[in-house]
Amino acid sequence: ALTATSLQERAPTEPLVKSILSIDMTTGKVKVILEGQEIELDFRRSVFENANTYYERAKDSIQKIKGITKAIGEAKAKLEELQSLVSFEEEKASPEVTREKMWYEKFYWTKSKDCFLILGGRDAVSNELLIKKHMESSDFVFHADVAGAPFVLLKTMGGQASDEDIFEAAQMAASYSSAWKAKSASLDVYWVRAEQVSKKAPTGEYLTRGAFMIRGKKNYIQNVPLRVSIGILNEEDGLRVVGGPSGAVRSQTSLAMDIVPGRLPSGTLAKEILRRLTAQSRGLQLKIYKASLDDVQRFIPSGGGELATS
Repeated sequence: ALTATSLQERAPTEPLVKSILSIDMTTGKVKVILEGQEIELDFRRSVFENANTYYERAKDSIQKIKGITKAIGEAKAKLEELQSLVSFEEEKASPEVTREKMWYEKFYWTKSKDCFLILGGRDAVSNELLIKKHMESSDFVFHADVAGAPFVLLKTMGGQASDEDIFEAAQMAASYSSAWKAKSASLDVYWVRAEQVSKKAPTGEYLTRGAFMIRGKKNYIQNVPLRVSIGILNEEDGLRVVGGPSGAVRSQTSLAMDIVPGRLPSGTLAKEILRRLTAQSRGLQLKIYKASLDDVQRFIPSGGGELATS
């Protein structure tokens, strides 16, 4: 019988013979050392067929390696995600430093593209406070001829207001009026100078809280679209939610969402706004996540709304 030992005895100096470890005549298998690796060949098959067998095995091994590499990558990504989540939850649980609010944040507020402060009353009480306490001689005053419309101040501090500033203040007056709840698309708004606004009613008449007399010419801006933008300002003392006329808000931050009159309740809409702003942000996800839902809701006009599609 042919064995590896008998071959080596017959040709002890032959290099090929020296590489043979064993021969199994019943299975046709021969084990050899090839370039330092032990491999098994079938001497009943051709060299090409033996080589093809190892080629197919190599392909299977490569696919397995790729699969293992992919699995490792996915596991690593999952681990990093879990680590991030743990750190996120730990940081989320940490106490927030309360940012000191400015005096004007009790009103609807924003800054125009030219950085003039725009303030709007939230109700009859704040309308009264806004006009009586905060109106100055250089201010422009905005209002709409509908029940439940706020008074709005464009505080120029003696500066020159542009047409854009005036339009933005008019849009605040329109958007935070009862026309929003009625789901109107637009509203006519007028503006006057501060000296034209008075609490003195004509003889025999009485002005209710939050109502004022307008004397002289009213300057109308017609078909002002009802639209509000709510965004996030990243300031030194923390994040600040800002809302109001779209042009004014978007001149301050690119991280903003526009809304129009619609059917979504303000709570649901506020959550969706925060979710989208979080997704759009870069490096501010945690801070936005921790932003107060109430701060967002405060800028949503009464009656809810929906995200603008254009």
